[in-house]
Amino acid sequence: MRPQVPPSPRALALELRKDLERLADSAAARQAGTYFREPVEVLGVGTPDLRRLVREAHRRVARAWGLREALTACDLLLRDRRVEVKGAGLVLLGRFRRRFEPSVIPVVERWLTADRCDSWASVDALCSEVLWPLLDLHPFPLARTGRWASSPNRWVRRASLVSLVPMARRGERLPFVYSVALRLLDDKEGLVQKACGWLLREAGKTDASRLEAFLRRHGPRVRRTTFRYAIERFPAAKRAALLVSTRTGAG
Repeated sequence: MRPQVPPSPRALALELRKDLERLADSAAARQAGTYFREPVEVLGVGTPDLRRLVREAHRRVARAWGLREALTACDLLLRDRRVEVKGAGLVLLGRFRRRFEPSVIPVVERWLTADRCDSWASVDALCSEVLWPLLDLHPFPLARTGRWASSPNRWVRRASLVSLVPMARRGERLPFVYSVALRLLDDKEGLVQKACGWLLREAGKTDASRLEAFLRRHGPRVRRTTFRYAIERFPAAKRAALLVSTRTGAG
């Protein structure tokens, strides 16, 4: 009996698309669509089913594929408009995280600038499945991802923040975390404001006094959405006092 030949990246990407389409649920898609302000296409496939399909697909190619094949498959799936198909590509690539190299960073940057990840869900999946693990393995590309804060593309700016969340949560590289957040305190995009507040809130978990001092210093220029996300874990009285003392009233 001949050993089974593993599928090519293109063949596996096609299979995953068809498998996701078979699981499509129009009612679930309508409900999921309410979580997005930007126009998206949703199949209505739940995360457990998506991850099961990717797990089964990965099992078939884990020994035969390298990082190049995984990147190719992900790129093909990211070209699809549907959120779950993009997510499947990112989760699949994430299963090769132990092989990640710094050369993945420019690939990710191209995906973001080309709007291959064009919703908060896709950007956050990219960060959790690819960028977070990559920066844990190879932290020196942080200088490059930090420069993303100046991008005209809102998805690139959001990624510059969300990619740092695990470090902030662990209290690691906080000077860098705060430097990136500082550049985006008054960003006009709501999804960037929320990401900035999220990052600051996580940074405050290990050093609440540092977060408070940062907010008191820069509070007047902080967008209200960012500020409210950042102070979520403070006691109610502290939240109220910070809102008053900083007179944060930006949109």
